[in-house]
Amino acid sequence: TSKLSLKSDFASVVAKLVENNLLGVFALVYDEFWALHFQYEEIFKHFLADGYKMLPAIWVWHLDPAKKEFGWEPHRDRDYTALDKDGKPKFLTLWLPITDADPNNGCIYVVPAQHDRVYGSPQDTNINFEFNGVRALPAKVGDAFIWNHAIFHWGGRANDYATHPRMSIAFEFMRGDVTPDKDKIYEPLQVMPFEERLSLIAKQIIQYTHMYDFDE
Repeated sequence: TSKLSLKSDFASVVAKLVENNLLGVFALVYDEFWALHFQYEEIFKHFLADGYKMLPAIWVWHLDPAKKEFGWEPHRDRDYTALDKDGKPKFLTLWLPITDADPNNGCIYVVPAQHDRVYGSPQDTNINFEFNGVRALPAKVGDAFIWNHAIFHWGGRANDYATHPRMSIAFEFMRGDVTPDKDKIYEPLQVMPFEERLSLIAKQIIQYTHMYDFDE
């Protein structure tokens, strides 16, 4: 197991992977990357209750300004059924920057619920929101963003004014009383064996092929 003691080390590992033509998500072979979400346990217990689970949905981004790369297209992680009738979330995403993120290197953009005319409704596939309600979410290393799966959001495009790539990592979680729509879910605070972790990483590449148009 490598020893990654400094926050900047996380970025250097992802950068080294990309330099060697590997996807950043392979950084999750390291325990330190895998354990980044552990410190948010109490927040997830508050919103998802005890017994919450981790979904097999993880990713690591590296947006290269020289290539004008951008984050994922505008989307909701799930539709309105990701919320209870009272609006409480069944699912949450944790997004962590491992380099500072801003509009120049492709930070996250979000449509707050109050500006999303179809948020939480069966019509949420018909995108209809107030354009002047969109918010950019600049972030520093050490910040954390958590959103429910009905929120409409996307990653921006890096440009020539960026001083460094935007690198970030995301994990997804669900309430323990929700019937999972995945073949396997995980206990959130476990560090799974290397072979199982590598298999999960490979599954993510297949799962998110549509986001990148990977060659078969």
